[in-house]
Amino acid sequence: MCRETAALAKRWPRAGNPALTYGPTGELADSINYRVRESANPSGIVGTDKRYALVVHDGGQERWISVRNKTWMRFRWKRFGGKIFYFKKIRHPATKGSHFLTEPLRVVAARHGFVVRATTTR
Repeated sequence: MCRETAALAKRWPRAGNPALTYGPTGELADSINYRVRESANPSGIVGTDKRYALVVHDGGQERWISVRNKTWMRFRWKRFGGKIFYFKKIRHPATKGSHFLTEPLRVVAARHGFVVRATTTR
């Protein structure tokens, strides 16, 4: 069941836009791992060790981003015809969480007659 959950989590769409993936490299999807304890009361853990996974999963707050080691940040905006803009500081909007671990787990658990209980290991 955990293998099935991990496979579904790797394909789970970003919240609000199923066309988006988890970034250009697929690093987050590839980092999803699982562990199963088989017994009379089976349990399992599906997760990832990437530091940014929590923000992708739960969402992030609006914040300001500033230049650290360079003079300017460079962005190409499709909205303005692909023009390049330079900034020293920008406002990054809040992002919705994709829940790419918990929702696939609920889907797979329900298929197999299991109940998902939330625990935290943070």
